Amino acid sequence: MTLAHRRIILYSFILIFILIIPPIIAYSFGYNFDWQTKSFIKTGIFNVKSYPSNANILIDNKLYKKTPNFIKGLKPKVYNLKVTKAGYSTWSKDLQINPAKITESVNILLLAQEPIIKVVKQNLTPSFKIEDYFYTTSTINYLVNDSNQILYQVNPQNNQQSQISVQPLLETGDYKIITSKNKSSIAVLSESHTLYLFDTESKSFNKITNNALNAEFSTDNRKILYYTKNELWVMWLTKTEIQPYKESGDYELITRFGEPITKAVWSTVDNEHIFFVIGNTIKMVELDGRSNRNINDFLKISGNNAQLYFNNGSLYFTENNILKSTIIKNLFLQQILN
Repeated sequence: MTLAHRRIILYSFILIFILIIPPIIAYSFGYNFDWQTKSFIKTGIFNVKSYPSNANILIDNKLYKKTPNFIKGLKPKVYNLKVTKAGYSTWSKDLQINPAKITESVNILLLAQEPIIKVVKQNLTPSFKIEDYFYTTSTINYLVNDSNQILYQVNPQNNQQSQISVQPLLETGDYKIITSKNKSSIAVLSESHTLYLFDTESKSFNKITNNALNAEFSTDNRKILYYTKNELWVMWLTKTEIQPYKESGDYELITRFGEPITKAVWSTVDNEHIFFVIGNTIKMVELDGRSNRNINDFLKISGNNAQLYFNNGSLYFTENNILKSTIIKNLFLQQILN
């Protein structure tokens, strides 16, 4: 081999190095080459998690990976993100990818298209209340005194009362008292359907809304769900740490229907979904309102005034005079997988 040939080979390797290595280095730092602008651009990432896991991730209808996963090297723009799994509902949302940012979708809940229904209790009486079926004796109870409209904490063992609020409620009459799972948050619902939230700092009640039919705190004590005849609302009690971000005190209309909403409860498996009843259909809606909200028809039931309750990953519901349940998230299996 002559010296000229050796120089040609050396220069060829140098040229290949110059052409290939910089793009590789740029890609490793999150850059991609845009052939339209003929320049390197900073890319973004999708972080996608779902239950159940091992679901297909499609971006603009192109199959990428399985959940949970990070999809890297995406050019900044709006993508259609879709998550599918055989035998389950499909989740889809248009989301923006920003340069050097991670866009999260980590609370995707896919529902079984043919859920297994279990009969829990038959021959329910007309006075049956699903909450009482799961009721456990509490060491803390509350009441609103009829004479002064002040909230008191009651010791159920000796009925001793301790004053909680310093300002009386504005309305007379009976109140439904709603507490969080750890009893640290309190709301009351008047006979006229006015919902008040107790402020622990001022020890007084602030009105949230009129026309509320019921309310429920999330089990993580970060949000309160309330619903009127046709609307579902959520108010955030603390700042969120996952996307889409919310501040304490933010509230949002989750969905509105022309037909009456007769019941709504938190999905306690994640506190990011709500199950509710319209007519003879149990539906589920997600809190994530970016671009659109996924709303699923879950179960068709017979009879009127179905009751709902969540317990240990299962949804309990009444159908006629029968209490039934179906697993939404297998918590035991999830603990094994984690």
